[in-house]
Amino acid sequence: GDLRENHIPSMQDRLLDSLAETLHALRGQTGGKKFHVLKDVTAVMFQIIDSRNLGFITRDEFASFSKVVAEQCSMWSPAEAEFRDLDTSGDRRIDYNELHAFLRATFKTVGPRQFVAQMGMAGELLRNAESVDIYRDLKSGPGCVIMHTEERAITLTQLRALFAHMQRRCQPEGWVHKEGSLNFGPPLAPEVLNLYHAVEYVIKPATSVRECSYVEFVASGPQQPRWFVSHFWGEPVKDFIACLAQHSTDRQLPEDSPYWVCAYANNQWDLEVELNADPAKSSFRRAMELSQGTVSIIDQDAVCF
Repeated sequence: GDLRENHIPSMQDRLLDSLAETLHALRGQTGGKKFHVLKDVTAVMFQIIDSRNLGFITRDEFASFSKVVAEQCSMWSPAEAEFRDLDTSGDRRIDYNELHAFLRATFKTVGPRQFVAQMGMAGELLRNAESVDIYRDLKSGPGCVIMHTEERAITLTQLRALFAHMQRRCQPEGWVHKEGSLNFGPPLAPEVLNLYHAVEYVIKPATSVRECSYVEFVASGPQQPRWFVSHFWGEPVKDFIACLAQHSTDRQLPEDSPYWVCAYANNQWDLEVELNADPAKSSFRRAMELSQGTVSIIDQDAVCF
């Protein structure tokens, strides 16, 4: 069974679902079609901020919205989105056209990827402010936007939090190995859970609102790698962490020394962007260039992947 509380979705829940859907659609569009979908994003965002359904956004409504999202979303920070700046008519309210003008101008300034990332972050913050977040124990920070994939390394503390979360949920929820929509084999035990299971049961569900990388979901800012990790997705997460912990001890590294691991750094919702046709320009190569060295994880039979 799911650990989420059973409840009837509120209007806010439905609007946030619609925001996630329109941002997903926006990500997939090209050229002038992006601006057509941007109108849908504006319409949903307007309803979210106009919490009293007045047909316009008051200063109090905008302040309540900003209180939740402004600290983590730069496009909604006071420096970028003062009420008086959006209220271009000066009538002390923000109408749909004024909000759309702001979002369109921001979209042109920051570009599609940054816009979708920032808006998705806002949606996640709003959702978490309203409900119980079953993924809260994963986070070492409030979440963030890290535009450069090579700066999305992960720490041992963050990895241990992930495995503890998997241990907590695995057997009560009856996790099994999946291939596509098909289930295979008996229920999984925590000690055999691998990265495929982590992506299926934790990484993609946890990041589904924003469609971001796992590191962006759990961190508070960029985490430049000290070490690049080469490994096999099929090895148990428990063993993977044990290997890095031993490496950290051997090298006398601080607990928060970041390791670059592709599954956590790359955005699992948008791998085409992350995996460049030219290996020299890929996120892997860029992460290697920032790193002090490479850690190669081998399995219990000393097989190197």
